Amino acid sequence: PDVLVIGGNYHVTEAVILQPLDKYVAQWPDAARFPEPIWETKRYKGQLMGVPLGGGIRGMAYNSLHFAESGLPDKAPDSWEEWLTVVRKTTRVDNNTLTRAGFEWPWSEIEYNWLIMMNGSDIIHPETFASQMRDPRAMEALEFMRDLYQAAHPDNLPAYKWREYANGKASMMYALPTTLKYVQDNNPDIAEVTRIYSPRRTPQHEPVTLAFIDGYGIPIGAQDPDLSWKFIEFMSSNEIMLGMVANGLDYMPLRNDVIGSAARFMAPYLPFYDLMPSSRQGIPGPFDSVVRSNILKFITPTLRGTMSPAQAVENIDQVITTFINEFNQQQAK
Repeated sequence: PDVLVIGGNYHVTEAVILQPLDKYVAQWPDAARFPEPIWETKRYKGQLMGVPLGGGIRGMAYNSLHFAESGLPDKAPDSWEEWLTVVRKTTRVDNNTLTRAGFEWPWSEIEYNWLIMMNGSDIIHPETFASQMRDPRAMEALEFMRDLYQAAHPDNLPAYKWREYANGKASMMYALPTTLKYVQDNNPDIAEVTRIYSPRRTPQHEPVTLAFIDGYGIPIGAQDPDLSWKFIEFMSSNEIMLGMVANGLDYMPLRNDVIGSAARFMAPYLPFYDLMPSSRQGIPGPFDSVVRSNILKFITPTLRGTMSPAQAVENIDQVITTFINEFNQQQAK
């Protein structure tokens, strides 16, 4: 093939077969239409390996009516401590039944790494891929995730699915355009009082928006790279991205000049454009579904209080280190 689509869960193995696009993008007038943090999700070891196509931008959502009922201001939590306070104040239990969780998200390895990024680190080093689980910030993130889970699910009461936010069963949730569209379609009243924001560790930390960005790349063996680039330019045009939205494709257009021309299609997307400047790649390095599920095996019992965060961090560090060593051996062959 002469053009490839690069997955949103950016795998390093794709970078091995792609050629850098820096020389093309440097001369492309439309490059400025994409926020710089979005470009960063397609860089590998300093080189630009893809052009952003579209994808999922994840922030947080809260129900401002629930906040008001709980004596809280209509303001996004500005720290982990405020976040935890909100969850404790908005969670409701009646007769040993969770009637409203203060917060819900998938509680997976993706969200755990999101918290680590909020805390100024990452689960692995972005270039060497060495585990960074020994960094105290990884432990702090897991301890906070546990506290958040237990505040939202006292006595380990069963969690709600995120869709229950649309039914008033959760006061906060993780949010992306598709989840907001679900709320808008199924409960316009709750959609009206929903606010979207990027979470942060403290006011001194940068907010972090999670980004899963698909993109176009040119393989090393492309017969005519210049012609491949012309195709990518065309597919990245305002007209094509507008057509994707108009035809119901779930991709969030990443060009900032699509907003005005596609306003009638863009209601679920609009709040997320303000979040793009704080975007970070959702899954770092070459992790596959197997290693991710092995990490999750230690997160879940920690949240439920049956494993200590220290033991979980040690186990996750071993999982990552073993996987990366095997990955590096395969790459060296």
